[in-house]
Amino acid sequence: MLSRLALRSRPAPSLLKASHLRQSRSLVTLSPNVLYLSSAVAEQPGRAGVVKSNTDTPLELTFARPKTIGGKGKGTTPEQLLAMAMSTSFLDAMNIAASKQGKNGSLANARVHAAAFLGHADNGHDGFALSTNILVENVDDDEVILAARELCPFSKALSEGIEVKIMKKAKTSPEDGEEEVD
Repeated sequence: MLSRLALRSRPAPSLLKASHLRQSRSLVTLSPNVLYLSSAVAEQPGRAGVVKSNTDTPLELTFARPKTIGGKGKGTTPEQLLAMAMSTSFLDAMNIAASKQGKNGSLANARVHAAAFLGHADNGHDGFALSTNILVENVDDDEVILAARELCPFSKALSEGIEVKIMKKAKTSPEDGEEEVD
């Protein structure tokens, strides 16, 4: 397993230069053709409660605040799930990119390490902030890695932004629907 310092290591110079080609930040939105939906519900008290997915393969996890933010550290954290999602999604995106480029089999020993860092927001913002790193192991092909960055929904969402709709559900009667919060 790589150390935290390895996950904070700088990308190869060619990747670092190419990864900053986009100067403006856009918002990535979905087309009407949704390919998959996953939903979940968290119960009180949030980071120290239970979360359940309501999808084709149900999953239930008990969450716990990490010791570093005042918890007991005896459960799953959202940051663990984010790092796991990023690593699997990015590896899959690299496989798709390699296939599209006719480089099947070139990623036989590829591994993707991901880290999600939780901290305080800076630059005058309130609350917490996230930072993420992806470290690709056993892949020398910058073209495949950069193409994966464009294909991976997690790297795209975290680098370009995603649409977040917050709605509330009235608790007065079961017939009431959801309404969007502005």
